[in-house]
Amino acid sequence: MSGTTDSNYLFSFVHSAKLIGVASSGLLSGYLFSASTSTVPALLTARVPADKLARVWNDQYAQAWSLARPSVWVASFAFAFASYQRYTNTPALTNATNAVRRSNVFVHYTGLSEVVQLAIASGLVISVIPITTFFLEPTYNKRLELAAMSMEASRSKETSTVKVAILDEYAVKEDVKGWAYVNSVRAAVLGAGFFVGLLSL
Repeated sequence: MSGTTDSNYLFSFVHSAKLIGVASSGLLSGYLFSASTSTVPALLTARVPADKLARVWNDQYAQAWSLARPSVWVASFAFAFASYQRYTNTPALTNATNAVRRSNVFVHYTGLSEVVQLAIASGLVISVIPITTFFLEPTYNKRLELAAMSMEASRSKETSTVKVAILDEYAVKEDVKGWAYVNSVRAAVLGAGFFVGLLSL
């Protein structure tokens, strides 16, 4: 009786970790995707001046990523924890999860174990960090942060610098578009992690 109770308790614990991973990755994926498909196009079509566009983007990015980064770690850790528990407690969880395992489409069609499935979900979610570090921060993020600081100063200089300001304005908008594209890739990767994790429920 005690063994059955422990198994059910462990199953509930692992299931809760999966739910946390699925909820965190799904909400964050939708949030990032909406930024690329709704927020950025709205800013560009509103013909916001480049200095204000850069500042608005910079403020929004700083606020959003301060919330998104912890969510990525929480979701990835939750999936990794569930994977580890499935690996180390497979005998104890077998009876409690038989019905769930039979309905797991990912396991059925790939032939992989649920341990691997959850590890894949964890890896997909955490990969958003290197995507941000190597593809966004050194390029679009850096240039847009500099534009936010320098664009207004550029506009206030002598007439001879007006052409430079115009070029900067075009560059800022192109960088925002480029950022939106890479951000949509981040959202898609998170969405893949969410989907793989969802199939384990």
